[in-house]
Amino acid sequence: MQVLEQLWANDMQNEKPYIHNRQYKEALEDSTESEKAFEASLSEEQLALFEEYQKSRNTLALVTDCETYITGFKLGARIMLDVLTKGEVNKI
Repeated sequence: MQVLEQLWANDMQNEKPYIHNRQYKEALEDSTESEKAFEASLSEEQLALFEEYQKSRNTLALVTDCETYITGFKLGARIMLDVLTKGEVNKI
């Protein structure tokens, strides 16, 4: 699935970047404020552990997002095949 991974990573797109809506911006602001308050309450050792935790969660989210994107793309392709073959896709 190298092509889909490149497409997901924006290596092949020349379009404008996604513009987040108001709901996304508000959630991001709330998250950022909460994170800053939480980090301020941690000791240096706890903060270092939390940063490692965040790195691992970010990596996991990237892998999961890519797989979800590929799965959705495949589903869309299957739907197109089904529509174009009038349900006879298994005969291809």
